[in-house]
Amino acid sequence: MAPRTLGTYRALPYERVWETRDEDGRRSFVVRLAEIPSVVGGGATKDAAFRALLDAFDDYLEWRLEDGLPIAEPRRVLPQQSGKQLKVTIPPARTDIQEYQEAAATPDPSRETRADADTRIYRYPAPVPALA
Repeated sequence: MAPRTLGTYRALPYERVWETRDEDGRRSFVVRLAEIPSVVGGGATKDAAFRALLDAFDDYLEWRLEDGLPIAEPRRVLPQQSGKQLKVTIPPARTDIQEYQEAAATPDPSRETRADADTRIYRYPAPVPALA
């Protein structure tokens, strides 16, 4: 395994923990790394806090790498690239209209009936599913 560099650690998925603070009527943001709580950034905006966090993280990494000290790894891990491809065939999705047409083709007196703009009759299963 190749030695880790500043760029390697920057690319790892460290978890960021955000806090909002209100002091003297001013709102500010603080962000820290969950795995390395001593690395903290703060600012009047989230963007400023994040930039301060990156600067603090770079300083921390440079210090630890120069002195040969261990650096905490992120809790979550990036997926590994295997180089293999997996081919997946997904069948076409059934549309709501197809389901309604099938329901209309099967007479069932317990279903609700509604006429649409074309005056065709569709039988909707009760209750009608909510659209997301």
